[in-house]
Amino acid sequence: MSLFLRIEIYLVVVFVLLIIIRSLINEHNKSYPFFMRLCYLVLATTIIKILGLIFPYANYVNLHYVINCISFVLTALIPCIWVYVILEKHEINFLKKSDYFGGFCLVAILSVATLSVLSPSFGYLFKLNLFGDPVPGLYFDVFNLEIATFGGIAILVCLIKVLCRLTPEEKKDVLFSLAISVLVIGSQLYSMTRSSNLYLVVVTLGIVVYYINFHEERVFTDALTGLNNRNRFRKYFLSLMSASVAQKSNTYLTYIDIDDFKQINDNYGHLMGDLALRTVAESMRDIGDRTHAFLARIGGDEFVMISHHPTVDSHYHMVERLTEILNEKARATLSNIQVSFSVGFTNLNVPKANAADIIKLADRNMYRNKTFKKQQRQALEKEQSATKK
Repeated sequence: MSLFLRIEIYLVVVFVLLIIIRSLINEHNKSYPFFMRLCYLVLATTIIKILGLIFPYANYVNLHYVINCISFVLTALIPCIWVYVILEKHEINFLKKSDYFGGFCLVAILSVATLSVLSPSFGYLFKLNLFGDPVPGLYFDVFNLEIATFGGIAILVCLIKVLCRLTPEEKKDVLFSLAISVLVIGSQLYSMTRSSNLYLVVVTLGIVVYYINFHEERVFTDALTGLNNRNRFRKYFLSLMSASVAQKSNTYLTYIDIDDFKQINDNYGHLMGDLALRTVAESMRDIGDRTHAFLARIGGDEFVMISHHPTVDSHYHMVERLTEILNEKARATLSNIQVSFSVGFTNLNVPKANAADIIKLADRNMYRNKTFKKQQRQALEKEQSATKK
């Protein structure tokens, strides 16, 4: 490949990365900090590569050693940060926040960095040939092992996640991450053995695809609560309704509604109303993490859960636990006001019922629960009023 063609490819990579970074900064989106770091990392690596091409090796030998030292360290960081991007995207927080895993990553990067810094004198990680291209040194296998290890972790995380009970949309996202991870790590190992920079192009394409995927997610995500929105709910629910009878018989649609939500907004302001909505969302996530349920906000104060349960009693237990968590979080977060919730549900396997019928049935059961609670409250107020007289 000619010098000018290589520079042109790198400039395209830099241009694409600058567009994505600028867009992320303008959006003030801090949901994916490691994705942002990956963008900066690949940008810095590409710029270092351009500098190595601009300054001729014959006149700048020492500069080329410095450039290659930095390049190897940055290249070693890419698979490490890529693992964190995978953990971040699929919310595998226990590993992302683990001090042990963080320490392991630090040791791996420092090992490569040490070998790289010592290479100009001892040729541990690389040597420069007559043309200024790096060739493998004494311990170059350590570098390949580091890439392979982080690549293996990323792929293993995706495979384990696939085996978990996921919704079809979630499983598709994980398989997508698995395919991108294989391409990114495979291209890095290939590039290191063939003295190629193909991996920079592949990683950049991976970043572009991920960026597009993030924006598609936003179309299907409720901005206030972070749950799925009505559009994704309908898409997911219709796909479930076309499933087999056996699968639907173990699946339940649960409706959740905040009682007298309009009065909360009118009496305490919309900020308190938003806080009540986020409280419901947090409670649903607590249950959803355990049951792998599909969670969505489909209206102002209306939420739904779609979950699988082996028995009816198992679903009743989930609803009871959900109600307990809702009340606990409401007392802790909304201590100045009294907030209650109404819940209604139905099994998806209702004879001759279509998707609209199932939604109406769950909604009707929720309003029955709301009416019953209202009648109980009115009866109690009458009893207290009579007692005072």
